[in-house]
Amino acid sequence: MPYPQRTSLLLIAIIELLERFSYYGTRAIIVLFAIDEHGLGLQRSEALSSYAQLTFLVFLLPLPAGIISDLTLKQKNGTLLGGIIALAGYTSLFMEEMNFVVIGLILMTIGTSFVRTNLTVLVGRLFEKTDKNRDFGFMLFYFGINLGAFIGILVIGSISEEMGWKYGFMISAFATFLYVVLFYFIKDQLPLIEKNINQKYLETNTFNDTIIGSELAQNKKLPNPAPVFLIIIFTIIISLFWNLYEISSSPFYSYLNQKEDFTIIGFYIPISMIQTIGAGFNLIIMLVFLLTWFFQGLGSTIGKIALSMILLGVSIQVMYYVITFSGNNYMSCALLATFIFSTAEVLIVPFVLSYITRLSDVRYSSTIFGFYLLCSGVAAKFLYYFVDIDESTNHMMAFSIIAILIGVALILFRKKILKMSGGLD
Repeated sequence: MPYPQRTSLLLIAIIELLERFSYYGTRAIIVLFAIDEHGLGLQRSEALSSYAQLTFLVFLLPLPAGIISDLTLKQKNGTLLGGIIALAGYTSLFMEEMNFVVIGLILMTIGTSFVRTNLTVLVGRLFEKTDKNRDFGFMLFYFGINLGAFIGILVIGSISEEMGWKYGFMISAFATFLYVVLFYFIKDQLPLIEKNINQKYLETNTFNDTIIGSELAQNKKLPNPAPVFLIIIFTIIISLFWNLYEISSSPFYSYLNQKEDFTIIGFYIPISMIQTIGAGFNLIIMLVFLLTWFFQGLGSTIGKIALSMILLGVSIQVMYYVITFSGNNYMSCALLATFIFSTAEVLIVPFVLSYITRLSDVRYSSTIFGFYLLCSGVAAKFLYYFVDIDESTNHMMAFSIIAILIGVALILFRKKILKMSGGLD
């Protein structure tokens, strides 16, 4: 008998937490292991170059993983296969020898690509495309991602430094083994109820939007004009979100690293911990939003994405102020910028994931999500190639304005977007 929807969602969120725990925990120590004389003993520049290639593969491989899954494996088997491949990769890292480490990292990346692509799609498949609880499902899923990454970095990083790199890799492998076993036993009980909307607008009793009113419902037999175009648009938006932030935050964190450590409510905080504080903000904000939306409903998906872009622009402006004008108030402003960005991240990432999978044809969902990840990676390479990071402070105000204008445009064209999506919001 299939599990209830909420039970299935919680189990998938736990599996993703374990997967991200292993992946981000390993990423946190792999460069340190590579340059350690008791590890691989590489030069720092060589290790960082190899690490950059590895992270790009994480964006490149989900597309072929998605294609293979849609054509043959489907999401459940694709997730299971990915977990097994990743487990083999983490196990290979035990050997702490160059050839085994290279093989292990490649297997880890391939396995992660299958899991990341298919498990995300499985979250959407637990809901009908018209079900607003779908957004809540992705919110809980994303909470699992962030919590797993946060704990993984702290736990695996601390144990590796105290006991040795091998123990960090062992913990990653054990967490991976746990989620593989868990998924194996639950996969056939997951209720995949999502169906395509058959390119028609929503029925009157499922469509309730104050902007459009009954306009779409009265034309429910009209064809859905451009779901693929919208997928591309929102893929570009989320790519710009991450890359505008990454480019703008680089001079911001470089500036902070030149400052002295600080205290919060009497607690001594190293300046290097500011990004960890951001991760903490992220989890707290997400938990508050989860509880609020669980009891009061979610509202407009497009509206949240629009607001997140505006908040991104504001956070970049505050970063620019910290670098240029803040004086002795730099840490208060830095924490404010971090808090604003964390709020923006919570408002955009899970909802873009929900929206893109909602617009996708269920037969090609994994392929489309793999395409989304690929575009994110290519956009990062493109922007870093054309933008001088050392001079990016000069462009921060322009980046801020771009983000705000995108948010405003989403609000102004929301009616058009709803028509193009068949009323899906």
